[in-house]
Amino acid sequence: MKTKYQIHKDKNIELFKKYVKFYIEYFGLIGYELDIESQIKPDVRASCYWHELKDHNEGGGQIATISYSESWIGYETKEGIKKTAFHEVMELFLAKLRDFSKNTKFIIPDFIVDDEVHRIIRIMENKILPLIK
Repeated sequence: MKTKYQIHKDKNIELFKKYVKFYIEYFGLIGYELDIESQIKPDVRASCYWHELKDHNEGGGQIATISYSESWIGYETKEGIKKTAFHEVMELFLAKLRDFSKNTKFIIPDFIVDDEVHRIIRIMENKILPLIK
């Protein structure tokens, strides 16, 4: 028999997946093979990883994984889950910007790009997220 915590955690996992899928579709990020999975990292809420397959004989395309932390999701509020799902989809939205900075002859330190990406995401969280129903 599941505990109240486990039931709440399961509901939060489904809620996180629902929000991620909604934002992926809302922002038109449908060109990815998407996995949403758990991770065991107590120091982060969630994360987004993506890469592009260059070998078109193997199918090619873009793969993205958005993960949630097992230690975080069971205790989070609905609003916190919504905001975190949005944040991770925005990471995916801006992933190529980050990738370009790492694969060019003009070297920009990763931390500068990360700072800019998070500045843009915070603006979108404050300005766009409240408009999405």
